[in-house]
Amino acid sequence: MADSVSGNCAEFEKTVVSQCDALIEVIKQRKAELLENVAEEKDMKVHTLKEQVSDCTALLQRTTGLLQFCIEVLKESDAPSFLQIIHDHSLNVCQYFEKQYEKTPTEKHDISQFSDPRRFQEIYVNKRK
Repeated sequence: MADSVSGNCAEFEKTVVSQCDALIEVIKQRKAELLENVAEEKDMKVHTLKEQVSDCTALLQRTTGLLQFCIEVLKESDAPSFLQIIHDHSLNVCQYFEKQYEKTPTEKHDISQFSDPRRFQEIYVNKRK
């Protein structure tokens, strides 16, 4: 009877070890998938932020050009002509820049969704279902 108990315990230990090893392997695979998702999210955000920087740089260049134009117009000796030109031109420019310029980035620089485990689970763990 003692041999039977020992045999059953040994078999049960083998079963527990194999099941735990299988669980560890599944967890390692899932960890790799999740880390890949994090890397993809990072790459997407970096790309989006680079695009935003590029857009802001282009806007800054257009603004600089407008300022240079205004400086040249100010050098003109005919003040009434300047006032007429700049009034019509400034209204159009202001409306254009208000439409083009966003004061806040469209993409957050942090990956804040990962700080909340429920949000992380909602996005990546439940995604597989």
